[in-house]
Amino acid sequence: MSGISSGFVHIGPEWHGVTRFGRLLQAAAPEPTATVEMGCNPARALDLVSHQRGRAAAWFLQFTDHLFGDHPADAATVVVDLVRRLAPARLVVTLHDLPGDDSPPARCAAYLQVATAASVVVVCSTHERARLRRCGYRGRVDVVPHFVEARPTTRIERRPRSTPTVGVLGFLFPGKGHLSVLRACARCRREVEMVALGGPSPGHAHLVDQLLAESRRLGVACTITGWIPETDLDHRLAAIDVPVTAHEAISASSSIATWIAAGRRPIVPAGDYVDELLTAAPGTVAPYDAGDRCALPDSIDAAVVDPSSTRQVADLGGLSVPMIVSRYLGLVR
Repeated sequence: MSGISSGFVHIGPEWHGVTRFGRLLQAAAPEPTATVEMGCNPARALDLVSHQRGRAAAWFLQFTDHLFGDHPADAATVVVDLVRRLAPARLVVTLHDLPGDDSPPARCAAYLQVATAASVVVVCSTHERARLRRCGYRGRVDVVPHFVEARPTTRIERRPRSTPTVGVLGFLFPGKGHLSVLRACARCRREVEMVALGGPSPGHAHLVDQLLAESRRLGVACTITGWIPETDLDHRLAAIDVPVTAHEAISASSSIATWIAAGRRPIVPAGDYVDELLTAAPGTVAPYDAGDRCALPDSIDAAVVDPSSTRQVADLGGLSVPMIVSRYLGLVR
């Protein structure tokens, strides 16, 4: 053993939220760590891992199925192989994007297989732990909240008489809620413009055409920015008038965390995860009832009238990146 106690395995493009999550954890670690970079094709990069055997006593991995293979079963196989190649080191797997009740059985089976193979299983909320239980996993699950990184708070003076913008941050992905937000914009009392801050996730380029076609049908202006470089992100977040996250099955979300980190209070659908977040960091989000057709447009209208309601200086307490990484490292000591 090299004397390094922990290592991090990174899979996927650097700009992906789940990959970025792992990189920020590693950057905040107070001790030297080992690294395995597996790129965007983990099945072909597994041989890289064999050369790292013995470098660390425990390895940390962020898992979401669509980054690990074309099919959930392929994704699970990669993790099982990682466990074998890194043994006797422990593999700590944080599960993201856990299957909901309407997810295909193959996704549940994959998450169950990954959790069973891992030495330590982590999720970011008790809501997600319940989802994993519904997939059939009965072992120990540690809950470590999604961190909120420190970002500079940027202020931008809005142009007089400009159309207010409603921003949705993150990939265009099924269930991410872009269409729901666009349709809510169409029901607002005053004219607003929707801005999708991001591009389509791999394999879902058709969602761009779908969103733009719906914007034309509704008569609501819609801009899709594509991927935003990190150097431009704070300016883009500050320029949005009304931040919204409208996932159909909301859970721990890097999009929500990034809005909060930028000093914004996003409008989000109420639910178990949002209750957890508000308990940990009161006032950081503005919930609405997703079951009420008028609730989201009413919330957007209210935010346009009172822009200060979308901005905040939150006391994030135990949700800072250094605090969260210390909890991760504590799992293997």
